[in-house]
Amino acid sequence: MQIDKQKSVAVVGRSAAIPRPKRVAVALWQLIASLALIGGVIYAFFAGWYWALLGFITMFIIAKANQNTAANFIAETARENPVFEAEMRRASVILD
Repeated sequence: MQIDKQKSVAVVGRSAAIPRPKRVAVALWQLIASLALIGGVIYAFFAGWYWALLGFITMFIIAKANQNTAANFIAETARENPVFEAEMRRASVILD
């Protein structure tokens, strides 16, 4: 089952079919990724430009891992719930 990872985080955030702890986990890691970038940029003003670069790299790694996790949550829920799977196929989140 192929899932569009670009859409996966948004779908997990707003879908009631996905269990609440999984939605909260995805939202929390999205927040942590954003804070890593913001913190790196702010700290760069005081310590050096490389902190902004480190914040960007950290944000990118966390965001990619979060997309993969959200895609796995969608695949797991689609296997258990055929109505959810049909909805995701119509929305072009599940590609095959």
